[in-house]
Amino acid sequence: MNIVFEKPIFKKKYYVSHLKDSMFYDMTDVTIKNITRLGSDNGHSVNISINSDQMTFFTNIDNISINALKANNAIWFNNGLGEEELISMFQQSYCEQNECINAILPDDTDSKLRIYLNNKKCTLQDFLSLLRDVKVSKHHIFNIQLQHIGMYIYTRQTINKWAIRKINIYTDNDIDIDAREDIEEFWKMNITECDNVLKSRIKLIENKRFELQNAYQSIIQERSPKLWEKKVQDLSKLVKNIL
Repeated sequence: MNIVFEKPIFKKKYYVSHLKDSMFYDMTDVTIKNITRLGSDNGHSVNISINSDQMTFFTNIDNISINALKANNAIWFNNGLGEEELISMFQQSYCEQNECINAILPDDTDSKLRIYLNNKKCTLQDFLSLLRDVKVSKHHIFNIQLQHIGMYIYTRQTINKWAIRKINIYTDNDIDIDAREDIEEFWKMNITECDNVLKSRIKLIENKRFELQNAYQSIIQERSPKLWEKKVQDLSKLVKNIL
């Protein structure tokens, strides 16, 4: 597998390194565990169950990615980070414990997104409505095509991101509808996932609060007028990104 990462492009708060050649991955008869609106309001995050073969695929891509980052970090960035630090900052694409991966589902306006229901083109809203009705969705098979959209390099973590490019939905009335216990188990998993997401957001907020307090304490303790002015500017940027 010849995978080459290009020089990262700087975005507003991170860098992203795209693949030289596009990479797609087809997943058949997938189970969609949960779907939530992205905080940026630019699409949804879809939580998809994965099997051992699929885990192996994503693990291989992650390993190639971290090796590319280790080989090119000194060329791409002047951050002085060593291999151990780069490895510790790298987050694998999927959750091994819950056996799932999050993929970005772009809005209907994204021309790269294609959705078909029984070979007929349908809208994103049709797809979302189908998922919300558990009894109806259980009578359908979902095949999904993912595309690698880049290795995202943040200040404290690096992760490969995947986006859904194609969804093929097929009706299968021979599929048995889950018993009450199975439906309750489905929602139990969703609640657990929501709880994990909320805990993660709380942690991010606490980290940001800590960063603000440290920045302010650094300002009031600074004796150099030049450094004091720079630290005030840095704090101003932090505040603007929050308010």
